[in-house]
Amino acid sequence: LSIQPPNEVLRVGECATLLARPEAVRLDVGDEGYPGQVSRAAYLGPTVEYEVEVAGEVLVLTQYDPDEVYPVGAEVHVQLVKEALHLLPKE
Repeated sequence: LSIQPPNEVLRVGECATLLARPEAVRLDVGDEGYPGQVSRAAYLGPTVEYEVEVAGEVLVLTQYDPDEVYPVGAEVHVQLVKEALHLLPKE
């Protein structure tokens, strides 16, 4: 993933925190994105909250008005919309 840091405050290879608005993260069963596995799914009316293990890390994701609800154990791909991501220097 390549994201342009704001105001060039970060150098290539420097640690940073990635912030993503909920609508910037999508789950899909296709081949695009980062492969992962659903470890928790909670249906909360118009939203579904997931925990997805990706590369040994657990991501907590919220999907609004999802077209599909993925069960625990489902193999999914996490897709990120670059325009809605933000980098902050790691303190």
